[in-house]
Amino acid sequence: QPVEIDPQTTCSLDGMLLADYPGPKAQIHYQGERQPVFFCDTVELFDALMRPERVRPVKGAFVQDMAQQRWDSPKRSE
Repeated sequence: QPVEIDPQTTCSLDGMLLADYPGPKAQIHYQGERQPVFFCDTVELFDALMRPERVRPVKGAFVQDMAQQRWDSPKRSE
């Protein structure tokens, strides 16, 4: 299951707060890791998944569904 993103959740690549950026956020759950890796956008997610030099077993990858969200301030769907 995806982990809820809160106002203090940071991007795993650069430490920036996810809440400061518009658009869908993403997360990868790796095998053997307790916490997911978070990303500010989907481009970062795909970059992490497709780097051949960083192959790691993935349990799941999730992005926010923007069909019912505001692009400039996405929140969890109810």
